Amino acid sequence: MKELGVLYKKKFAVKKMKITIFKFKSKPFPNRPLLIMAGNTVSATKEKSADNEENSDISKIIVNCAYNIHVEIGPGLLESVYELILFDKIKEEGLKIERQYPIAIQYNNRHFEKGFIADLIVEDKVIIELKAKEKIHPSDKMQLLTYLKMSNKKLGLLINFGEYRIKDGIKRVINGTID
Repeated sequence: MKELGVLYKKKFAVKKMKITIFKFKSKPFPNRPLLIMAGNTVSATKEKSADNEENSDISKIIVNCAYNIHVEIGPGLLESVYELILFDKIKEEGLKIERQYPIAIQYNNRHFEKGFIADLIVEDKVIIELKAKEKIHPSDKMQLLTYLKMSNKKLGLLINFGEYRIKDGIKRVINGTID
Protein backbone atom coordinates (compact mmCIF):
# COMPACT_ATOMS: atom_id res chain seq x y z
CA MET A 1 0.00 0.00 0.00
CA LYS A 2 1.31 3.43 -0.92
CA GLU A 3 2.10 5.92 1.81
CA LEU A 4 -0.39 8.77 1.63
CA GLY A 5 2.08 11.36 2.78
CA VAL A 6 2.51 13.47 5.85
CA LEU A 7 -0.70 14.84 7.30
CA TYR A 8 -1.14 18.08 9.14
CA LYS A 9 -4.36 19.28 10.60
CA LYS A 10 -6.09 22.46 11.67
CA LYS A 11 -8.93 22.70 14.16
CA PHE A 12 -11.42 25.49 14.43
CA ALA A 13 -14.96 25.91 15.67
CA VAL A 14 -17.91 26.88 13.50
CA LYS A 15 -21.31 27.28 15.19
CA LYS A 16 -20.17 25.26 18.22
CA MET A 17 -19.14 22.32 16.03
CA LYS A 18 -15.54 21.23 15.82
CA ILE A 19 -14.29 20.79 12.30
CA THR A 20 -11.00 19.17 11.40
CA ILE A 21 -9.42 19.73 8.01
CA PHE A 22 -6.65 17.40 6.90
CA LYS A 23 -4.36 18.31 4.02
CA PHE A 24 -1.81 16.03 2.46
CA LYS A 25 1.59 17.62 1.95
CA SER A 26 2.56 15.14 -0.75
CA LYS A 27 0.82 13.02 -3.36
CA PRO A 28 -1.69 11.45 -4.03
CA PHE A 29 -3.86 14.40 -2.89
CA PRO A 30 -1.71 17.55 -2.77
CA ASN A 31 -3.53 20.63 -1.45
CA ARG A 32 -6.89 18.86 -1.42
CA PRO A 33 -8.63 19.18 1.93
CA LEU A 34 -10.49 16.33 3.52
CA LEU A 35 -13.27 17.74 5.68
CA ILE A 36 -14.36 15.63 8.61
CA MET A 37 -17.56 16.63 10.41
CA ALA A 38 -19.47 14.45 12.84
CA GLY A 39 -18.54 11.22 11.04
CA ASN A 40 -20.27 12.03 7.73
CA THR A 41 -17.07 12.37 5.74
CA VAL A 42 -17.91 10.09 2.82
CA SER A 43 -21.37 11.40 1.99
CA ALA A 44 -20.43 15.08 2.44
CA THR A 45 -17.36 14.88 0.21
CA LYS A 46 -19.11 12.81 -2.48
CA GLU A 47 -22.04 15.24 -2.71
CA LYS A 48 -19.78 18.29 -2.85
CA SER A 49 -17.48 16.58 -5.32
CA ALA A 50 -20.30 15.66 -7.72
CA ASP A 51 -21.82 19.15 -7.51
CA ASN A 52 -18.43 20.83 -8.03
CA GLU A 53 -17.65 18.55 -10.96
CA GLU A 54 -20.96 19.36 -12.63
CA ASN A 55 -20.43 23.11 -12.09
CA SER A 56 -16.93 22.75 -13.49
CA ASP A 57 -18.23 21.01 -16.63
CA ILE A 58 -20.87 23.70 -17.12
CA SER A 59 -18.33 26.50 -16.65
CA LYS A 60 -15.95 24.89 -19.16
CA ILE A 61 -18.70 24.90 -21.80
CA ILE A 62 -19.57 28.53 -21.01
CA VAL A 63 -15.94 29.68 -21.15
CA ASN A 64 -15.40 27.81 -24.43
CA CYS A 65 -18.48 29.50 -25.95
CA ALA A 66 -17.32 32.93 -24.74
CA TYR A 67 -13.84 32.31 -26.14
CA ASN A 68 -15.22 31.32 -29.56
CA ILE A 69 -17.45 34.38 -29.68
CA HIS A 70 -14.56 36.67 -28.79
CA VAL A 71 -12.31 35.08 -31.42
CA GLU A 72 -14.99 35.44 -34.11
CA ILE A 73 -16.29 38.91 -33.23
CA GLY A 74 -13.71 40.54 -30.95
CA PRO A 75 -14.30 43.41 -28.52
CA GLY A 76 -16.24 46.58 -29.27
CA LEU A 77 -19.93 45.64 -29.33
CA LEU A 78 -22.61 46.39 -26.77
CA GLU A 79 -23.14 44.03 -23.84
CA SER A 80 -26.66 43.18 -25.10
CA VAL A 81 -25.25 41.85 -28.40
CA TYR A 82 -22.78 39.56 -26.62
CA GLU A 83 -25.60 38.41 -24.34
CA LEU A 84 -27.78 37.38 -27.29
CA ILE A 85 -24.96 35.54 -29.03
CA LEU A 86 -23.72 33.78 -25.88
CA PHE A 87 -27.30 32.78 -25.03
CA ASP A 88 -27.65 31.21 -28.48
CA LYS A 89 -24.24 29.43 -28.35
CA ILE A 90 -24.90 27.92 -24.91
CA LYS A 91 -28.36 26.80 -26.01
CA GLU A 92 -26.75 25.07 -29.03
CA GLU A 93 -24.57 23.13 -26.57
CA GLY A 94 -27.76 21.61 -25.13
CA LEU A 95 -27.69 23.38 -21.77
CA LYS A 96 -30.77 24.88 -20.14
CA ILE A 97 -30.30 28.66 -20.10
CA GLU A 98 -32.40 31.63 -19.01
CA ARG A 99 -31.84 35.22 -20.19
CA GLN A 100 -32.64 38.38 -18.17
CA TYR A 101 -33.95 36.15 -15.41
CA PRO A 102 -35.56 37.91 -12.40
CA ILE A 103 -34.42 36.56 -9.04
CA ALA A 104 -36.70 36.98 -6.01
CA ILE A 105 -35.07 38.02 -2.75
CA GLN A 106 -36.03 38.16 0.91
CA TYR A 107 -35.03 41.10 3.09
CA ASN A 108 -36.34 42.01 6.56
CA ASN A 109 -39.08 39.38 6.31
CA ARG A 110 -40.29 40.94 3.06
CA HIS A 111 -40.39 39.23 -0.30
CA PHE A 112 -39.43 41.03 -3.53
CA GLU A 113 -40.21 39.24 -6.80
CA LYS A 114 -37.61 41.13 -8.85
CA GLY A 115 -34.76 41.67 -6.43
CA PHE A 116 -32.32 41.69 -9.33
CA ILE A 117 -32.13 40.49 -12.90
CA ALA A 118 -29.35 38.07 -13.82
CA ASP A 119 -27.94 38.39 -17.36
CA LEU A 120 -27.83 34.61 -17.85
CA ILE A 121 -28.44 31.58 -15.64
CA VAL A 122 -27.25 28.20 -16.90
CA GLU A 123 -28.77 24.91 -15.68
CA ASP A 124 -30.16 26.83 -12.67
CA LYS A 125 -26.65 26.58 -11.17
CA VAL A 126 -24.32 29.17 -12.72
CA ILE A 127 -24.97 32.90 -12.93
CA ILE A 128 -23.24 34.72 -15.79
CA GLU A 129 -22.75 38.48 -15.46
CA LEU A 130 -21.67 40.04 -18.75
CA LYS A 131 -19.71 43.23 -19.29
CA ALA A 132 -18.41 44.97 -22.40
CA LYS A 133 -15.97 47.52 -21.05
CA GLU A 134 -12.23 48.10 -21.04
CA LYS A 135 -11.48 46.62 -17.59
CA ILE A 136 -13.34 44.75 -14.88
CA HIS A 137 -13.71 46.81 -11.71
CA PRO A 138 -13.68 45.16 -8.25
CA SER A 139 -17.29 46.32 -7.79
CA ASP A 140 -18.27 44.06 -10.72
CA LYS A 141 -17.02 41.02 -8.80
CA MET A 142 -18.82 42.18 -5.66
CA GLN A 143 -22.03 42.61 -7.66
CA LEU A 144 -21.83 39.01 -8.88
CA LEU A 145 -20.93 37.76 -5.40
CA THR A 146 -24.03 39.52 -4.02
CA TYR A 147 -26.16 37.91 -6.75
CA LEU A 148 -24.79 34.50 -5.75
CA LYS A 149 -25.53 35.09 -2.07
CA MET A 150 -29.05 36.39 -2.68
CA SER A 151 -29.94 33.55 -5.08
CA ASN A 152 -28.19 30.86 -3.03
CA LYS A 153 -26.14 29.71 -6.03
CA LYS A 154 -22.57 28.42 -5.74
CA LEU A 155 -20.82 29.56 -8.93
CA GLY A 156 -20.80 32.69 -11.06
CA LEU A 157 -18.82 33.76 -14.11
CA LEU A 158 -18.01 37.39 -14.81
CA ILE A 159 -17.27 37.68 -18.52
CA ASN A 160 -15.99 40.96 -19.97
CA PHE A 161 -16.04 40.94 -23.77
CA GLY A 162 -14.40 44.38 -23.84
CA GLU A 163 -10.95 43.02 -22.96
CA TYR A 164 -8.39 42.70 -25.75
CA ARG A 165 -7.72 39.08 -24.68
CA ILE A 166 -10.78 37.23 -23.46
CA LYS A 167 -8.75 35.21 -20.94
CA ASP A 168 -8.15 38.48 -19.07
CA GLY A 169 -11.90 39.14 -19.04
CA ILE A 170 -13.18 35.92 -17.48
CA LYS A 171 -13.39 35.72 -13.70
CA ARG A 172 -14.78 32.79 -11.73
CA VAL A 173 -16.60 33.83 -8.56
CA ILE A 174 -17.55 31.32 -5.88
CA ASN A 175 -20.19 32.09 -3.27
CA GLY A 176 -18.59 32.63 0.12
CA THR A 177 -15.16 33.67 -1.16
CA ILE A 178 -13.52 37.01 -1.80
CA ASP A 179 -10.20 37.18 -3.64
